[in-house]
Amino acid sequence: MERAARLEDMSAALNRLFRRLTFCANRELLYDLYPYVWDMRGVVSLLNSYVKWLGKMTLGSENPILSQVSLCKAFLFMKMYAGSHLLIHVLPLR
Repeated sequence: MERAARLEDMSAALNRLFRRLTFCANRELLYDLYPYVWDMRGVVSLLNSYVKWLGKMTLGSENPILSQVSLCKAFLFMKMYAGSHLLIHVLPLR
């Protein structure tokens, strides 16, 4: 539950950042950062909602594999429906 509360706090902080950014006087900075912050906000919000749902579904369950499999399904769902551009891509080191 502590991790879920921290994720909730981070989601709220990201929403505050988004609101502050929209009132930024430097419009060029806003136009450059807006798509990235918008995508992050959407992904974190979706993940936060999923974690809340998962907490309700597995309340009292002691099966750690259930949560790991469910988290993998959530990321696959986000990749399929939200588009792969919303997920962070890590390039291999050369």
